[in-house]
Amino acid sequence: GDFASLKERNLNAYSIVYSEEDEIVGKFLLENRIPIPYEKIPKPLIQAFLAAEDAEFFQHRGIDYKGIIRAMLKNLIAGKIVQGGSTITQQVTKTFFLTPKRSFLRKLKEVAYAFGLERNLTKEEILTLYLNHIYLGNGAYGIEAASESYFNKRVEQLNLSETTLLAGLAKAPSRYSPVNNLTRARERQNYVLSRMVELGFIQPDQKEKVLRMPLKIQSRENAFFSKAPYFTEFIRHQVEKKYGKEKLYREGLRIYTTLDLDLQKAAQKSMEMGLRELDKRQGFRGPVQSLSPDEVRDLIKKKRGPLQPLAPPETCEGVILSKDDSKKLYTVWVEDRKGLLPYAEMTWALQIKPTAHFKPGQVKSPADLLKTGDVVHMKVKEPVKKNQPLTLSLEQEPLVQGALICSDPKTGYVKAMVGGRDFSESQFNRAVHSRRQPGSAFKPFIYAAALEKGYTPTTILMDSPIEYMDHDGGTYWAPKNYDKEFKGPITFRNALAHSRNVVTVKILEDIGVGFTLKFIKKMGVESPVKRDLSIALGTSGMSMLEMTSSFGIFANGGERIKPIFIKKIVTMKGEVLEENTPYIEFEEQEEEEEGEEDG
Repeated sequence: GDFASLKERNLNAYSIVYSEEDEIVGKFLLENRIPIPYEKIPKPLIQAFLAAEDAEFFQHRGIDYKGIIRAMLKNLIAGKIVQGGSTITQQVTKTFFLTPKRSFLRKLKEVAYAFGLERNLTKEEILTLYLNHIYLGNGAYGIEAASESYFNKRVEQLNLSETTLLAGLAKAPSRYSPVNNLTRARERQNYVLSRMVELGFIQPDQKEKVLRMPLKIQSRENAFFSKAPYFTEFIRHQVEKKYGKEKLYREGLRIYTTLDLDLQKAAQKSMEMGLRELDKRQGFRGPVQSLSPDEVRDLIKKKRGPLQPLAPPETCEGVILSKDDSKKLYTVWVEDRKGLLPYAEMTWALQIKPTAHFKPGQVKSPADLLKTGDVVHMKVKEPVKKNQPLTLSLEQEPLVQGALICSDPKTGYVKAMVGGRDFSESQFNRAVHSRRQPGSAFKPFIYAAALEKGYTPTTILMDSPIEYMDHDGGTYWAPKNYDKEFKGPITFRNALAHSRNVVTVKILEDIGVGFTLKFIKKMGVESPVKRDLSIALGTSGMSMLEMTSSFGIFANGGERIKPIFIKKIVTMKGEVLEENTPYIEFEEQEEEEEGEEDG
């Protein structure tokens, strides 16, 4: 094997995505691996891994003879390879040079490679390779990625309890995973701590103290996706499609994007608020589940259970304990304490969703909505004060979805993108891939096409009833206005301002569907559009990206700028792979702009 190249492997290059302000918003790794140099690795962490895996590491020359003899005796008794007796050096050779198959020949190769490694690299370099590449479960390779994955912390922020738990994972990450089995993970941690006491790394009383420390496991997705998940995933897909996996995951590209993190935060917040409000208007669906009195008692005794953690202003689950009609509130249990849910904070729920399991006429006031043991979503109203009951308001998790794109029409830069309510639940990007009927938002395209055909803002049109017969002569279509009325003579400008359906259909009929389709194609609409008059009312599906980009023309003096997500991509060597500057795709001619002075 090429031992020198292993030093390079410590920092196997991943690609980084930057926002417009050069903040990191994404890292693309084939595996979730975040390498760190030896100097950054805390001493207790090194001691914990040595105690768990290879106490003699700094003394032996790659092979722990005592360990091997011990393992060989066990293997001879068993008649097959059951115990590895592997040092950290041998584990590194397995990772980089050998297949995982167990055999005596492989063991010999492992020994030879281990000697080679020890001759070519320092102990510190070998240990750094080991700690940066070992698989620790939960999708994480190496200690830094594992620290983020399990505890949402950097390695240097870990306490001894968290450190020893990680070291315990090295032997069998899924078996000892705190996410799958906390009891087993704790037993393994106890073993690591006992070894640390035996080796003189810590005192016995320290071990007892650590075992009493509470552990907060926060298993979660790759941290770098949380700022703008849909945007980051869109970038990943585009770059991989254009340059291939190898370049994206191994060659350390620096991808500079148009994303504005402040706008992105605002977009995500307003999307969440808007969907919550819409979902509430559609009615209360009832409790998530109901617990028996025994389950409620258990929950309070344990102070934690199947309920999600508490962090205002996010929502959490809580269980109803009792209600007090005189004080007009419910008493609830949330996470580890009591809280109050006033009737005044749940009036929206009096509108019941038709599919909910309430009997007709059952709900007359908030007091009729919930009973003891019901689990519902709530939101903490004020910051939590110590030893004070929480005040909460009733929430429900929205079933509706939405999308949002924010772009600058002058440059085409896409500043923010939300493709759905929650990326961890659904990665489908509705802002780009989903087609919806734009409704009246389609009308400006038809009016723009009419301007090109010679209409002016003062052209007089008739807002009057009209009927169309189908080609087979069977059915009629009679478009109506939103207010079911007709205004008679109306100017072109007012017809658009008041969104008159019937006038729009008449304009489309006059200028022709074929002409209009050609025109909107120039404006950037790529979705297939139906060839009939109903498109005047926006019945043909379009993507949000198309709508945003095409609408930009109106704000940009008739010029269409292609949407831009990536400003430039640079390789590790500094070579620019691509650079995107605003590019005009479509320009209205001078003569058509005369009619716009008035509009």
